[in-house]
Amino acid sequence: MKEIVGIRRWSAIIVGFAGVLIMLRPDADGVNIYGVMAVIGAAAAGLVMILIRYLSRFDKPVTILIYQTVFVGLLALPFALYQWVWPTQREALILLAIGLVSLLGQMCNIRAFAAGEATAIAALDYTRLLWAAIIGFIVFSETPTATTLIGATVIISASIYTVWREAKRGQRLARSQAARGDTT
Repeated sequence: MKEIVGIRRWSAIIVGFAGVLIMLRPDADGVNIYGVMAVIGAAAAGLVMILIRYLSRFDKPVTILIYQTVFVGLLALPFALYQWVWPTQREALILLAIGLVSLLGQMCNIRAFAAGEATAIAALDYTRLLWAAIIGFIVFSETPTATTLIGATVIISASIYTVWREAKRGQRLARSQAARGDTT
């Protein structure tokens, strides 16, 4: 993508991954398979972010959204058919609401990746941890463990640092003569 990833950004990525390891709590027996699946899912989401950034150079956001919907639908179709149960009317309304909110959220995501650097925007994506913890507590009465809170704090701190650093770098670039178009 020709985005410059310096030592500070790489350091923040490594620190963020250390937070993931804290949350996964690997031990002598290895790592929980669900934790591994979560990491694989996060890597796949990262790939999707890169693809969105790339496609946004050529296609409109709605086109990218249609691509994503069709391809994800095709990938999920065999599993859905195997496990299919017709939803009740209430469940169908809930699914429709989830679909609409997801559609709007993904459209915002696509527009964000079209406007900014993928590595800087991806750092903001980790705020999902905070929202997941809040919703889990309110809806399911789940209390995160201490290691989960510590790991999430490390991940979010690395993300905030990345965003702060990008903002600072952007301010410095905006003040430079080249950024103002002054080539004298």
